[in-house]
Amino acid sequence: MATADGPPDRSVYFVPDEEIISQDGKWHRTGGCTTKYCGACCRFLVLPLDPRIRLQPAEKLADFELWLRYHGIEMYETGDWLAVKLPIPCEKLTDEGQCGVYGTPDRPNLCSRIPRSPLDVEGIEECTYEFTPTNIEAFRKILRDAT
Repeated sequence: MATADGPPDRSVYFVPDEEIISQDGKWHRTGGCTTKYCGACCRFLVLPLDPRIRLQPAEKLADFELWLRYHGIEMYETGDWLAVKLPIPCEKLTDEGQCGVYGTPDRPNLCSRIPRSPLDVEGIEECTYEFTPTNIEAFRKILRDAT
C-alpha cells in the first residue's frame, strides 16, 4: 500500500515466517526487510557454485578466483558452499532503493521470496532476515562445525 510520502512501506515487501526452499537446503526465514527502501538484496546476484569445483587442485581454484576478481566478481565461502556475488543490480531498483515494479504485474513472484537463504544476504551487515535450517540435524551440524 502506498503512503503519502512515497511508495509502499517495506514491511509488506517480504513473506515472513515462511519455509524457503533453496539450492543449498531448506530454510525457515524469519524477520524481514525493516530498513526502509534498503534494496540491498536487489543490488547484486548471489549464485552458488557447483560443489565439485572444490575437487580442483588449489592452484586451479586460485586461478579461477583471480579470473573472477578481474571481472568484478567476488567468490567467497559460506559453510560448505562456494558462491559468487555478481555486481548486477536489478534494472527496476530505483536510486532510492525502491522497487520500480512493486505492486504491478511486471514484478516477478520470485522477488517476494528473496532472500531465499543465508547465501543471498551474505555480507549485508544491516540485513534483518534470519535463517534456520528446518532440518534440526542439519542445524546441529552447523552449530557443531562453528564451535
